[in-house]
Amino acid sequence: MYETGRGVAKNDAEAMKWYRLSAQQGSVDAQLKLGFLYGLGIGVPKNNVLAYALVNQAIPRIKPAQPENTAVKAFIAGKLTSTQLSLANDISTRLELNQSNFFGNAG
Repeated sequence: MYETGRGVAKNDAEAMKWYRLSAQQGSVDAQLKLGFLYGLGIGVPKNNVLAYALVNQAIPRIKPAQPENTAVKAFIAGKLTSTQLSLANDISTRLELNQSNFFGNAG
């Protein structure tokens, strides 16, 4: 709603808040959307490391698999240095282990 302005005033920061809350409750679609928005810098400062971590952690949980999501992950990875990619993978692992705490503090 807030991302598109459907039924309410468009508000990227408010959209991010609701995506974060949904992801915290376990919505893989919301987590993937957060990754996309961090990668684009919509509603938050652009952060490709966090974008990659979120997308990387969400993709295996999406059933059926969506090849376009893997392409987005590869695209984001191409923007990262090897050090940043290592950090993104570490964040992804920590996210998997402690999802609700992570989303409670993200962004």
